[in-house]
Amino acid sequence: MEITERQEGNILVIAVEGRIDHTGAEAFQQFTVNRINEGARSLVIDFAKTTFVASMGIRAIIVPAQEVSRVGGRFGLIGLTPQVQQLFEVAGLLTVFNTYPTLADAAADGDWA
Repeated sequence: MEITERQEGNILVIAVEGRIDHTGAEAFQQFTVNRINEGARSLVIDFAKTTFVASMGIRAIIVPAQEVSRVGGRFGLIGLTPQVQQLFEVAGLLTVFNTYPTLADAAADGDWA
């Protein structure tokens, strides 16, 4: 798993390439929570190159979403691959997270200050 980040206006985009499995889930969670602790308030996770998310990976996504909410920020997911989309659908997470096809779609959805 490789994690990269880029700032797009007010939104910090964190992209995950590969698998968020039991070995990568903790690293992903720590990476995102660290960014929130450093002041990120608008976070979008890009799954365009994510091939698999394990149950531990789901938890690793929920924790930063809760942290961003706790500090009054926004959290969204973009670029869900068909496999990841299906997993999120089966797990009932598409109603929990704001999901968008692209960053432009997310950015157009209200204030990400």
